Amino acid sequence: HIAGGEPEALSNVTGGAFQPSLGAGGQVAYASFGPNGYGIHLFDSTTTVPESAMTYPRRETDRRERDLTPPTTVASAAKPYATPFGKLFILPRIAWDYGRFKPGFYAYTNEFLERLSLFGGAQINGEGDRDLYLAADYRVLAPTLFLEAYNITRHRREHFDDPFVIVGERWEHRGADSIAVPVFGKYAIDYTFNLGEVDVGGRHPLGDDFMLTGALRYSNYKADLRFDDGGTFTYTYMRGTAYLLNLSSDMRTRSAGMDIHPVGGWKGWIEAARENNRFIEGFEIDQDKYTLLEVYKPYNYFRIEGDLDYYWALWRKVVLNPRLMGGWLSDPVDPFFNLYQGGLQGLRGYSFYSLGGTRRAAVRLSLRFPILVGVAQSVGPVHFDRLTGTLFAEAGDAWNRGLTNAELRRDAGAELRLKMFSWYGFPTNLALTAAYGLDRFAVVEGPIRQTYGREWRWYVTLLFDYL
Repeated sequence: HIAGGEPEALSNVTGGAFQPSLGAGGQVAYASFGPNGYGIHLFDSTTTVPESAMTYPRRETDRRERDLTPPTTVASAAKPYATPFGKLFILPRIAWDYGRFKPGFYAYTNEFLERLSLFGGAQINGEGDRDLYLAADYRVLAPTLFLEAYNITRHRREHFDDPFVIVGERWEHRGADSIAVPVFGKYAIDYTFNLGEVDVGGRHPLGDDFMLTGALRYSNYKADLRFDDGGTFTYTYMRGTAYLLNLSSDMRTRSAGMDIHPVGGWKGWIEAARENNRFIEGFEIDQDKYTLLEVYKPYNYFRIEGDLDYYWALWRKVVLNPRLMGGWLSDPVDPFFNLYQGGLQGLRGYSFYSLGGTRRAAVRLSLRFPILVGVAQSVGPVHFDRLTGTLFAEAGDAWNRGLTNAELRRDAGAELRLKMFSWYGFPTNLALTAAYGLDRFAVVEGPIRQTYGREWRWYVTLLFDYL
């Protein structure tokens, strides 16, 4: 009803009318669902629909008695169902990567019955560094089949001494003597690293709470060298395949803010894989073609990794959040294939490559609390929803061989999360994290010695979800 009293029907439409909103002049706006999907409609004025028109006759005699006329139909020849796709949605993306502006976009479309969906993205900067991604899901069969493809390129320029070109000399004092040391000319090499990966597999629910995913992964990493004299040299330094089996579940308590501030339940995953990789060890001469060929060393091993988050509501939506992370490799590997426990998804007080080995384990204890809830303010196309805070402490390590080789690394820090939406429908989740490494240690690889810890590390993410 509009003016009070008993409820009265204002509409009777095919499909249904929902979410009415009353205007100051008596207009009524509502959402309707019909053959073409949802739409928004407006009554400039309203009248009551007779009760006799609000029932559905079951017999032809009832239809004649009520003098109802069936809707006009258009006769057409039957034809096989095609695969019509909806409109292509394009979302611009702006990034600042390695100190360079890197614009790009995301693109998405799907078939009307959602049997096939496509999602892709691309980015490129002025140096030609690009990030390409394409994902396709085919939902006709059980399990759902998927394909994911990645391509990343990076450019780097290095300068070296040329031992065949001496441009001068300098004097060095060694004890009581002074000796002349040649100064060599310089030459540069432009490196282009081209990384490609394709994943093909299927996913299928196990009951209502778990998802099982199996996939085959193929990886191919190349390097292209360009010298000052115009010469080039290209080689493949890693080829690999992996057979993956992943079991995941999200049992967090359902709520409007479960992505930014879960108030109960748990989520996690465990993955087992067989890795068959070949990593470059050097070069040899092809006796028939007189060209250089890559010499590879095989690294074949089993890998197991897992991640478990638990949320325990303490008081007034203050949540205690313990998290366990771990991984294991069955055999020694080149550091290129190590498991790493630092960085944004590990111990955030240390860089990603600072903690590496064939074993990794870490625990994170977070105390999460709301700061602002129900903000409901918009600035241009951005709608602000809520703000939360977190205090955390972390401990763990990555190491080789036995547990006695592990050393406990610790950090502590804080995080702010801001939940937003862009253009009404796109999650825009901002997180600012600061972490301080409490332990100082050095990592030595060949002639390079790098020290980590006892410093603040900062992370800023703006994503569809929180990590």
